[in-house]
Amino acid sequence: MLHGSRTHSFTSERRGFKASSTPTLLIPGWGGGTWSTDKMIQTFQNKKIAQKAMTVWVFPNGRTIIKGSLDQHQKNPLIQLLYVWNYSATYQPQTRQLTIVLKKLHNSYGVNKMNVIAHSYGGTEFMHAYIGSPSIQKMIDFRKIVLLGVPVDESFGTKTRYRLGLAKKSKDDNFKILEKEIKSVHTHHNDQIFNLMGSKDGERTDGSVPHIQSEMLRNLIKDHPNIQYHEHIYAHTSHPMLHQKSNIINDVAHYLWSDD
Repeated sequence: MLHGSRTHSFTSERRGFKASSTPTLLIPGWGGGTWSTDKMIQTFQNKKIAQKAMTVWVFPNGRTIIKGSLDQHQKNPLIQLLYVWNYSATYQPQTRQLTIVLKKLHNSYGVNKMNVIAHSYGGTEFMHAYIGSPSIQKMIDFRKIVLLGVPVDESFGTKTRYRLGLAKKSKDDNFKILEKEIKSVHTHHNDQIFNLMGSKDGERTDGSVPHIQSEMLRNLIKDHPNIQYHEHIYAHTSHPMLHQKSNIINDVAHYLWSDD
């Protein structure tokens, strides 16, 4: 669960994909570890698209252990985040830990721009860490954010369909906090969010997260012209399959690094 994925080096990048020194942080969801992002990392490396450069372990008290390094010569470097314990009843402890990690990457490793791939509560934690921290907003330009089955508002179930004004009926106190904080959020030009969801057995859920809980992200960013929003639902896809299916992994690579 916590050993970290292996690094495979390569010298020439795959045709059709850009090479950049901008790192991409991979964040697992509740109870997730190496397995959550290993297939994605290995696929990117085998196809010579991106290369794992660093593993960050973060403890419940905020202490970090970091293995690897970042430099300007790496091609699309990947940073694998591993929570030493992420089985808490809520995601707030991991939000605090992630906030520490982001500041550490900026202050100690000079990271001032970043992509993010986050699964489930990993994405929820990221949204709260980012939107709730003006200092992180100024420190790091989050260029592209890929969310995989990420709940933003947990008030609603599978029978609820998204519509404008639905936020007024929200009973999720954490969502209401995001609503207040995002009014003063510092955004960067042409940041992009890709909100990807799975559909199990034709239902409006991936079996764990109803679509509406992810779709409520639209309410948060609707008044921010500097954020480009993209949304896609994958049929026959359960919650864990969002980070395991080859076609989704290929789409994520396209979103982040394609020349198109």
